[in-house]
Amino acid sequence: MSNAEIIFNQLENEGFSRIQKMIDEQQEENLFLDFKLKTDATSSNLSKDDKKNFAKALSGFSNTSGGIIIWGVDCRKNEEGVDGASGMVPIVQPKIFLANLSSLISDALTPINSGIRNVLITIPNDHDKGFIATYVPESSLPPHRAMLSVNQYYTRSGESFMRMEHVHLEDMFGRRQKPVLDIYYEIRKGMIAGGIPGQREYYFSVLFGFNNTGKYVARFPAIRVKPQGLLIKTGDRFSMKQLIQSDQDRNVNGWMFTGGADDIIHPETYYSVGSMETRVSIKEVFFLKPDLEPKPNYSFEYTIYAEGCIPVRGVVNIPFDDVKSVIYP
Repeated sequence: MSNAEIIFNQLENEGFSRIQKMIDEQQEENLFLDFKLKTDATSSNLSKDDKKNFAKALSGFSNTSGGIIIWGVDCRKNEEGVDGASGMVPIVQPKIFLANLSSLISDALTPINSGIRNVLITIPNDHDKGFIATYVPESSLPPHRAMLSVNQYYTRSGESFMRMEHVHLEDMFGRRQKPVLDIYYEIRKGMIAGGIPGQREYYFSVLFGFNNTGKYVARFPAIRVKPQGLLIKTGDRFSMKQLIQSDQDRNVNGWMFTGGADDIIHPETYYSVGSMETRVSIKEVFFLKPDLEPKPNYSFEYTIYAEGCIPVRGVVNIPFDDVKSVIYP
């Protein structure tokens, strides 16, 4: 869940008490949160400046990591010179203002960011006054241009919306036609005879590779894998070239596999590279020590690369119960 989603869920669940808490704590504006005042809080209609502020915020948040706009909270610099929530300036007839904002979304931004939502937060015992929280999710189709007489592209930088430079627009337009890569892995069962008579010793392997959830093909993929509690199956025939590395390089940085022009990952498909396995029997875990603590740690770090893409890094922690359910269901 993104930072913007967390904030929006808090506002939806806690309502006015969350607004009050932000003011009591002098909540600072940040990359994901922006406070806005209407030009005239006594009117539910949007002024020209209100519309411009709305369009800039939608553009800025859509072009970065998303964010929340809270209408009706005054924001001033604190003793440290940072903008923070300082008081309430609630909007009259907030239901009408909510409807006006919602009807303006399609005109305020191009291309449209379909995940934008507005929620009404009323004051207890005075439903004729309230606040509006606007949720703007991160977009998969940046850049988005602010309309409504603004006609510019914006980005969120710190606590401000900044006009985007040409170099940023070039990068974002290029990003539209890039794949969306993530790690793919699958636990597989294996077993060999041996050990206590009448029983078998169980092993398992972890198949790993790429998953392309985007709309475009991935070319020249590569992956670096650093396993913990698992070993790369060097006897396997890898689907991509294994980079020549020293033992120290593999131990410190992990195993590197690189693809060529023929290694293409199509949209909505996965591409397996190789597998890891346990080299020590885990029979004793399941037969002799079913309640073993601490449980074994099976995990691996990964970094995924592809032509024109920002590297994707992460860690996969394989739950012990998942291993057990595959090997000994």
